[in-house]
Amino acid sequence: PENMGLLQSILDRNIQLFDYEAIATDITDSTGKLKKQRLVAFGKYAGIAGMIDTFQCLGRRLLASGFSTSFLNCSQSYVYYDLKDAQRAVKAMGERIS
Repeated sequence: PENMGLLQSILDRNIQLFDYEAIATDITDSTGKLKKQRLVAFGKYAGIAGMIDTFQCLGRRLLASGFSTSFLNCSQSYVYYDLKDAQRAVKAMGERIS
């Protein structure tokens, strides 16, 4: 209930929102109780994925303001095959900026 205003703002602005932590499966614990278990678990990689997605979003935001930047060349994090692929893309973007 406390985040409904934020959710409504996201919906009103047609913002893409991914809640990876909500991806879960049903399991039965040792007492026989049905529980949800996350299928996606993050550590430091959540921050890396968020940073990459932020670059891409910043590129779209700047483009909407009339500025074409190298941030547009950064895809959303789920597009990259692995961490090294994402690192290459971010490095290339940085080189175009500098």
